[in-house]
Amino acid sequence: MCIAIWSAKTQLGYRLILASNRDEFLSRPSLPAHLHSFGPIHPDVQAPPSSPAPEDPTTQDCRQIIKEGSEDPSSLSDEILSGRDAIAGGTWLGIHKETGRFGFLTNLTPPLNHIPTLDDDDGQDQEVEPSVPLISRGLIIQEFLAGNLAVHSYLDHLKSSRLSTKMNGYNLVIGQLARNEDEQDRIGFFCNRNPDRIHHHFGDFTSNHHQQASSDPQAPLVYAISNGIACKPPIWPKVTQGIRLMEECLRKIRTDTSCPQGAPTDLETELFDLISTTNDSTDDIPSNILIRPYHRLSTPGASASHETWFGTKTQTIVLVSQTFPSTITFVERDAFQIQPPDPLGNSLGTPVWMGDQRARWRRFEFQFPAS
Repeated sequence: MCIAIWSAKTQLGYRLILASNRDEFLSRPSLPAHLHSFGPIHPDVQAPPSSPAPEDPTTQDCRQIIKEGSEDPSSLSDEILSGRDAIAGGTWLGIHKETGRFGFLTNLTPPLNHIPTLDDDDGQDQEVEPSVPLISRGLIIQEFLAGNLAVHSYLDHLKSSRLSTKMNGYNLVIGQLARNEDEQDRIGFFCNRNPDRIHHHFGDFTSNHHQQASSDPQAPLVYAISNGIACKPPIWPKVTQGIRLMEECLRKIRTDTSCPQGAPTDLETELFDLISTTNDSTDDIPSNILIRPYHRLSTPGASASHETWFGTKTQTIVLVSQTFPSTITFVERDAFQIQPPDPLGNSLGTPVWMGDQRARWRRFEFQFPAS
C-alpha cells in the first residue's frame, strides 16, 4: 500500500510539490535513494540471508513494452535518482537529473490487482496461470526514465501493450519538466486496470493525453493516488484526506508571514508531517496515510514472523522550483525499520520509527537543466 500526493500548479515558488509514502514488507531489501543507471544489484543485497533472491525473468519482457525510444540502462551514466527494490531491480519513484523525466506509481490492492489472461478478449479479468511470469511494475518507471519517448507517446505504448496486462494493477504518473520558459511541463496518468475510463475529477491527467501543467485555472490544486483505481469510486479515505491536508499545508505556508516562500526546509517538514498522519483509533489501511507496522499474513491463520512485518518503509519529498534553471530538491527518509530478531527470545523482531532521525535523511539538490 502506498500514497502519492502532489501539486503541479505553480505556487510557493515551486512548479512541482510531491510527497509520497512507500508501504512494503519491512524486511524486503531495498537500496536507498542514490544516483545510478539501473545497473546490476550486488547479490549480497538482493535478499535476506534466510532466502536466496528469486530469479527475475521479467526484465527482458518489460523492455518489449517500448521497443522504440528506449536506451540500454547499462550505457547511461549515473544520472537517475531513486531508491531501488533490490529483488526486482526497479523503482517506485525517480527522476532523471539531466533530462527532467520523472515518474512514480502505486500498486492496486487485491482484488483490483488481479491479472487478466493474455488471450481474454472479452475484457473480463481472470487469474493468470501461476506458470506465467509476472513483470515487475517498478520496471515501468525504469524504462521511462532511461528512454526518450515523450510522455503521451509512452502512455500510448502502455495503453496498447498486451504485456502491460501481465503486470499486477498499478496507477502510474510520469512527467517531463520544461527546460525553459518557452516549454510546458508535461504530466500524464495511466492505470492498467482502467485504461480507457479516467474519472473527470482527475482533471487533465488522462490515460492517453498529456497535460500542460498549470494551464487550466479550474484544475484541482492537489492530486493524490493510492491503492484503488484513481478517481473511480469508492475513493479511499486516505486519498481524500491527503488532498485536503496538502491543500491546508500549502494554504498555511502561503499565509504565514513568518515562513518565507521558497524555504524548502520548512515545506519539507510540513510535508513529512502530512504523510506521517495516522489514525490511532483504526488500523484500516484505506483510512491511514502512514501505515503502522502489522503482520501481513498470506493466509488466515498463518504464522507471524520477522518477514511478515508490513508498514510504511520509506517517505520521499520532491520539490521543483519555478525558476529557470530550476532547483530540484529530493529528500528521502526511512519511516519504519524492522530490528533483527532477538536471539534471547523475540523471534519476530521489533519495528522502530526512524523518521525523526534527521541525520539519516538522504537529501539531494541539483539544477535542471544543468548549467
